[in-house]
Amino acid sequence: MLRRSPLGERDDLLLLLGRETGRFSAVSKGTRGSQRSGLLEPPVELEASFFEGATLDSLRQPALTRAFAALRGRLDGLLAAGFLCRLFAAALPEKARVDGSYELLGEALTRLSEGVVPSEVALFAQSGLLRELGVAPALDGCVGCGNSAVAGFSAVDGGLLCSKCYGGHGFAVSSAVVATLRAFDSGHPSTEMTPTLVREVGRVYKHQLKHHLDLPDRLFRPVLPQEGSGEDSRH
Repeated sequence: MLRRSPLGERDDLLLLLGRETGRFSAVSKGTRGSQRSGLLEPPVELEASFFEGATLDSLRQPALTRAFAALRGRLDGLLAAGFLCRLFAAALPEKARVDGSYELLGEALTRLSEGVVPSEVALFAQSGLLRELGVAPALDGCVGCGNSAVAGFSAVDGGLLCSKCYGGHGFAVSSAVVATLRAFDSGHPSTEMTPTLVREVGRVYKHQLKHHLDLPDRLFRPVLPQEGSGEDSRH
């Protein structure tokens, strides 16, 4: 479950990500103020019966399968989980299955529950989401000429650029950022990242997600206090 909103006096409108159904909305009737209300506090994983309606679909008899309970006592982890739920809700198409997206979000929430550094989990999930949606940046070499020596990044151009092709779009990237982007893309991210490196890698994912999925800037407002944060120091 990605989001829960009140609907009338007794019902909830839920935004969910299904393993087979993709992102969808459904009403959970009679759950507000009931003993089951605590089950519907995102992020949680549920099993339930799903019924299509003429105007609104409905969810019945929800049963909790994973609560990610360890998150409830960690503000930084809970904030990161909220950011990822909002990101997946905004990025994924409605009622269209995107292979791997359900498992990716579940793995990210599990890592947060296990105490993995929230900023690194957020980067891991953003990298994976870009791959699953088919809009991951090109990282092997310059997207303009194929040169292996790269110096910049442009979401408009679709990836890394060499010093000759870089200009007019995007921003410079360091060799450490390039190496970290490639590590995340291969599924083997570094476990030791400085706050500066986290911000710079997050900047790449932010620009790629915004440009290719038309996501609003407000989605990328900082969710965790960061040293030296500024307009582009978000993840």
